[in-house]
Amino acid sequence: MDKIKEVTEELLDDHVDDHVDEEIQRCFLKEDPKCFFVFAGAGSGKTRSLIKTLTFLDETLGDWLLTNRKQIAVITYTNAACDEISRRLHYKSIFSVSTIHSFLWELIKNYQSDIKAWVINSINLEIAELEEKQRKSKAGKTSEKRAEDIRKKQERLAKINTVRRFTYNPNGDNVGYDSLNHSEVVKMGSKFICAEDTMQNILISQYPILLIDESQDTKKELVDAIFTVCERHKGKFIVGMFGDTMQRIYQDGKENLSQCIPDD
Repeated sequence: MDKIKEVTEELLDDHVDDHVDEEIQRCFLKEDPKCFFVFAGAGSGKTRSLIKTLTFLDETLGDWLLTNRKQIAVITYTNAACDEISRRLHYKSIFSVSTIHSFLWELIKNYQSDIKAWVINSINLEIAELEEKQRKSKAGKTSEKRAEDIRKKQERLAKINTVRRFTYNPNGDNVGYDSLNHSEVVKMGSKFICAEDTMQNILISQYPILLIDESQDTKKELVDAIFTVCERHKGKFIVGMFGDTMQRIYQDGKENLSQCIPDD
């Protein structure tokens, strides 16, 4: 059935947008590499263009990527979308297809001391914010729920120093005091990418090309971090974003993304 679907898509392709695919391919010219943003409506063929782009990169850069042990990173929103893209790329090892959370965790998971420092600072800030809200409660009444949240965070903070290794499951619940939640991984990973030169060098060394599907729903922290890397490493890091800003499903994506894209 999958093969029939691919053949049917090819037969229905009127090739009217071939010039768009050719323009995307020119962004990977060694003489003048460029980042790009593909903005188009639902059903217009963005995913098809993404697959065509990846196939082109396999044909032109596949051997070089294999020889130099580098990959093209592809970020999409759901595991189902990851599976579909991987299947259409025949599961080739030069492609690393993952969700946002999996991508960030793979990038940062070995930096346990940095993770611990970030978590401690983050919990302290959260406790201070909750305590300030308690002090400002109307008529001097404090919130029982807020007090319970403070207690739980203080309890976790007291146990942090005993943690030898933080864990995280991108596809499940993370309930232990040594587990990171989804929000923490996104905020932490994005902060490390944005602020740490070492992390930026690791990112562009491992993934010189990063393509993002459904970019309108990509976490705004990660989008801002990626823009920072693009600015600091022009010519060494190519980012391609595919999206439809009229189809935002989640409110934690980058608002007005099409207006935030840098001029270059």
